[in-house]
Amino acid sequence: MIISVKESNRINTLVGFSIKSRQVLIGSDAILNGKNSSAIGVILIDKNLSYNTQKKLNKLETKNCRLWILSNWEDLKVIKKGVKVISILKGNLCDAIIKTFLEEEYAGSKNDK
Repeated sequence: MIISVKESNRINTLVGFSIKSRQVLIGSDAILNGKNSSAIGVILIDKNLSYNTQKKLNKLETKNCRLWILSNWEDLKVIKKGVKVISILKGNLCDAIIKTFLEEEYAGSKNDK
């Protein structure tokens, strides 16, 4: 599902905390070949990621994790340039990110009507 994240301080903060606490896998190789693939809770993808890599990552979505394609990746200011995909490992930060995304998604669809 492609979503647009507004410049949300909360999302930036939660992703930043996840990075600082080493609760992330950065890059498609780390995610696809990592030992922690069963511990992945959320995968965030830049919409410009190649189609073949997106297909491979879509297979992980069926393994009990969420996958979101972001249309405005550059708004996540805590992610370094050149990074096109990160995954957040399961835990409290992951749960908070999921909750925030779902709230924004719901609020966005409610405001569109």
